[in-house]
Amino acid sequence: MKKNLLKTLKTFGPIAFGLFLIWYTYSNTSAADRTLIYDYIISADPLWVGLSLVIGLLSHVSRAVRWNYLLGPLGYQPKLMSNILVILMGYFANLGIPRSGEILRATALTTYENVPFQKGFGTIITERVIDLFMLLLVVIVGLILQTDVLLDFFAQKGISWTKIGYMALGIISIGSFSLWILMRSKNKAIVTLKAKVSDLLSGVFSVFKMEHKWRF
Repeated sequence: MKKNLLKTLKTFGPIAFGLFLIWYTYSNTSAADRTLIYDYIISADPLWVGLSLVIGLLSHVSRAVRWNYLLGPLGYQPKLMSNILVILMGYFANLGIPRSGEILRATALTTYENVPFQKGFGTIITERVIDLFMLLLVVIVGLILQTDVLLDFFAQKGISWTKIGYMALGIISIGSFSLWILMRSKNKAIVTLKAKVSDLLSGVFSVFKMEHKWRF
């Protein structure tokens, strides 16, 4: 009985949570906003709406395939449909609680595909780090193209590059020293935390072990 109840909760719990988030989002809009949204939908060109839906769906499929590339080196290969549904679940969660979708994704993957939470969450962190790296790359290119404007701005604000360098060096030094202390600690709680972090890092660094790096 208990096993059947747990299975039912695993199946319908996320669905109920998703419906709640839809209701929550809907209830936070005014009647005027809902009318305006409806008018926009009615007046939209079906061709472009359909095209955007197809592109959006393909992006979710692409993310699901990319996720399996990261999970493969860890010995896990979830079903593609499971990945897609988990990703969509994460997006719905973000509508209600911003950035909660990443935690929900890892939790759902543990529930349905038996992927350990720390490893699954580690691969999600890797995705975000790579996305951030690509964003920073675009920003750096923009800064290089606008170097004169940037230097003039710093000069007007009286910002010294020397001060920025000292601040960065101080932050790096404090962070490195704190990490060194934690790594040498024999405290039971710290040792347990390091074991959890080790599993998390195995997911993060799976990007270096995966096949099809260029496809990723």
